[in-house]
Amino acid sequence: MLRTDEAQLTYGTKMNSPLELSQLPDVQARPDHRNLRIDAVGIKAVRIPASIRSGRTLLPTIATFSMNVSLPADAKGTHMSRFIELLEDRMEALDQQRFKVMLSDMLHRLDAQSGEIEMCRSSPRTWCAT
Repeated sequence: MLRTDEAQLTYGTKMNSPLELSQLPDVQARPDHRNLRIDAVGIKAVRIPASIRSGRTLLPTIATFSMNVSLPADAKGTHMSRFIELLEDRMEALDQQRFKVMLSDMLHRLDAQSGEIEMCRSSPRTWCAT
């Protein structure tokens, strides 16, 4: 069995030593000259507990959400966790007005001009809101 100092002599570097950060290029910071917009980027079929309000009726359910935004050519992508954050931050029951507010919040959080949210409920009968 080699001791640490023997391993260093044998292989020339310490085991598990971090790489020099100056050796790693920051690829994300480079400009993208392809000029390609992203038509839709997002999450699909995320099941989460939700409450739906219709008039005075409150319906607790497990809803399936799909969410996406479009991004301009100068954007390289988006923070996917912000979609989940948006769903987890939603504390009130969703009605038509709150659904529109959630869409507006999504566009603001992701710095997007357009996007879609689809929410489906499958029990006892399937329906979706977009």
